[in-house]
Amino acid sequence: MDLKPETIFDPRTEEYHYPNLDSWLNRAKEEGERLGRGNAPPSDSKQHGNFELEFLRLLNTRAQQGREQIKNHLSDLERQLSDVQAGEDLKTRQQEADNITKEAQTELDQKSREINADLNIAAGSISESRYDWNEFRNKANLTRPVDYSRRRGAVWIILTCLIIEIILNAGLLLEVNPFGLIGSAIQMTLIGLVNVVLVAGFAGAMLRQSNHVSTQRKFFAWIALAVFFTLDIAFNILVGHFRDSMQAFTSTDSTFTTLGGDTLQRFIEQPIGFDSFQSLLLALLGFMFFVVATWKWYQRDDAYPEHGQRDRQLKNKYSEYKIQYKQGCNDLKKLADSYIEQLKDIRHKLEIRQSNHKVIVTRGNKLVSESLVRQKRIQECLDSVIGTYYEANRKNRTTPEPPVFSEPLLIDSKIFSEPLDFNPPDLVSLSEFMQNMHQSILDIQNLLDSHLKNLKTLDSILPS
Repeated sequence: MDLKPETIFDPRTEEYHYPNLDSWLNRAKEEGERLGRGNAPPSDSKQHGNFELEFLRLLNTRAQQGREQIKNHLSDLERQLSDVQAGEDLKTRQQEADNITKEAQTELDQKSREINADLNIAAGSISESRYDWNEFRNKANLTRPVDYSRRRGAVWIILTCLIIEIILNAGLLLEVNPFGLIGSAIQMTLIGLVNVVLVAGFAGAMLRQSNHVSTQRKFFAWIALAVFFTLDIAFNILVGHFRDSMQAFTSTDSTFTTLGGDTLQRFIEQPIGFDSFQSLLLALLGFMFFVVATWKWYQRDDAYPEHGQRDRQLKNKYSEYKIQYKQGCNDLKKLADSYIEQLKDIRHKLEIRQSNHKVIVTRGNKLVSESLVRQKRIQECLDSVIGTYYEANRKNRTTPEPPVFSEPLLIDSKIFSEPLDFNPPDLVSLSEFMQNMHQSILDIQNLLDSHLKNLKTLDSILPS
């Protein structure tokens, strides 16, 4: 009768299967009882019987077969470890990593030159603009800093004036307006736009031109300013007479032609004579909003003409240079990261290999270290079956037990005395390659840092 299970060592799970002793324990008990009833073996027997020797032979054979299977499996593990750091494959990986590193250096150098060339062009443009800026200030005898700090607040005040004038126009014109709500709204809006935006905008610009260093420019600016003030006074007077005309005509006989003719006639015959206080108030309020809006259009920029505009243009070039510099840095980083990721991908695959190497070595060392455990367990199997056999024999015999029952029956020590051979190759080649890979990544990062330092910031191109 053979020992079960037939599979001694499973290489897939690396489990060692010890024999199932149930059937052998039953046979040992039956055999011991049968021989004991016949007082066999004799009391003076000094040799083990067939049953003990047969079971010992089966255990020794099984142990030897299991050892051979483990030895073969350890050899397979050594071959797997050799494959993990196969020389040719590592050479291929190393060549691939070297090519990536060289390509990264070439591409980073070229990209850096392109970015620097673009930044140099932008820096040249800034230098020209600064030269023009300084020339402009020198010619204008400007030593103070540019000031358009009230620019945003002036815009809000101008819009407020426009809205208030439209609302006041609505109150003063709508009650006498024969053109309905939509027609009235169009009239009110147009009056406000002409008064606060169009004429006041030109007047504010001329007021700024009056500060010009050129006497000729100042002279023409004051004349233009006087013209715009005169035009606006005339415009607001016409608006007041226009209200008187709408009040004088009924809705049935009033048209733009008749109202326009009557307004013009009133303006020519009696320029400042109004039929109602509301018309005079409308003209005065319109002129007042014009004056306020003119001053705010003037305050919307620096007091000297073109001073604020040139300053903003120069600052826009500064901002564009900063954006261009930041974009250049990002382009270099993205380019370097793309090559670093390729190297990290190769390194990750090798880290998996390295991890597999450690796992395989651990598994092999575990099989070697468990050799004594297996010997002890097999000896326990032998002692259990033989002990059951002796116990059953003693209980059923009437003569003293033979002295051989007191002698130990041992598994063949030669099976386990010779150590299992497991010599995993060192990770020298793989570890060296991992170090080279890490160094390649550092080289690309250092090259990137070097190129980033070579890019000229805005502060570096501006005079201190």
